[in-house]
Amino acid sequence: MKLVASSILLSTILMGHAALAAERDVYVCSVTQSVVERLDGSTGADLGAFASGGGLSSPLGVQFGPDGNLYVASDGTDQVLRYDGQTGAFLNVFGSFSHNFGVTGITFGPDGDIYATGFQSGTVERLDGTTGANKGVFASGGLSMPYKLRFGPDGNLYVCSSGTNEVWKFNGQTGAVLGVWTTTNAYLPRSLEWGPDGNLWVGGYSSANVVRLDGHTGAYLGTFISDARLTRVAGITFGSDMNVYLTNVNAGEVDEFEGATGAWIRTFAPVRFPNDLTSGQAPSIPPTAFHVLRGRQESGNLASLLTRDGDYLIVRNGLTLNRAESPITVAFEGTSRRSTANSLSFTTIMKASITGLIQRIDLYDFSLGRYVQYDARAASQNATSTTVLAWIPAHYIESGTAAVKAQVRIAPAGPTFVNTWRMLFDEVYWRAS
Repeated sequence: MKLVASSILLSTILMGHAALAAERDVYVCSVTQSVVERLDGSTGADLGAFASGGGLSSPLGVQFGPDGNLYVASDGTDQVLRYDGQTGAFLNVFGSFSHNFGVTGITFGPDGDIYATGFQSGTVERLDGTTGANKGVFASGGLSMPYKLRFGPDGNLYVCSSGTNEVWKFNGQTGAVLGVWTTTNAYLPRSLEWGPDGNLWVGGYSSANVVRLDGHTGAYLGTFISDARLTRVAGITFGSDMNVYLTNVNAGEVDEFEGATGAWIRTFAPVRFPNDLTSGQAPSIPPTAFHVLRGRQESGNLASLLTRDGDYLIVRNGLTLNRAESPITVAFEGTSRRSTANSLSFTTIMKASITGLIQRIDLYDFSLGRYVQYDARAASQNATSTTVLAWIPAHYIESGTAAVKAQVRIAPAGPTFVNTWRMLFDEVYWRAS
């Protein structure tokens, strides 16, 4: 068993090195070519079209999803298309928007759903993160020619209103209008991203600059990037090195800038009419330990949790003293490569031996010193992946140690006549980016 565990750990390490290389790469929407280009993050070389086909037309938004796949906003068809995150192969039309929506930006919410801006409709619509079903208008009011959007550390939604040179704020759970958060000094703002400094970085399409806004108040902190090489800025992303990558539209290129000073570093390979961009999918963070807090471990070990291979950690239900306790409670621990992150997710792939069970996923909030429940749903008898996203990532990565923690609780949904049942865990991991 030690030999098997060592082999799996070595495989995981080698896969991690490949993932680190991919994380440094940059994925760019080429509007006129209707493809997503992949640029080598180390050399800047063009690695060719990564995602194309499936009806992709005028891509204006691109994001890696919690499942590790690539999601692209197809403005020409008002759809979100999904591509394999490793190979770029077309998977499916994930979801569609209402007539004359004009999708210009997409982002994943803390609930795992996709939120998208409609340039023509002036609204934000929401797609179910699992099925792709359109859940209708999530937010509206005040927006003019909205482009990119992001959820903030406070859990609220921030949207570029390019027609009014403003950033609007909406309640992240209800979509209620919270008003104009700030008027920017980035004219015709079409891109925004939360920086590693906790502030909001906004790119001006017509002013060809990047400004920073105080992450708490929205106050203007000054122009951080203003370079004669820039023409129109349509996309912003941060690499694993915390440098800033911008799409330089009229120049047909991606430029890299020092994240600490704003100084220009280099120009990447040409991309025809580049728009939105994103850095590569962050490598998974494997568990370094697990603890069966309630229940009995029947088989499997830590190596069973490192890959999705049908080698399960199997835990049998245990005794409880009251209904508030879950007959199975398993805690997982890991160490993030990042001490700070813009996004933190936790994924578990597991299945139940019987029907009628409820699974609950909790993340450990180090600022509160306790677990916080993030998800509760019926447990499936088929191996099913469940991903939750932390509302405020900084609270869930321990300062100094970069530790991350999560736990899964399993309990009957009601009375059950089965005395012994089990939960089978196939893979567990976090992602921080």
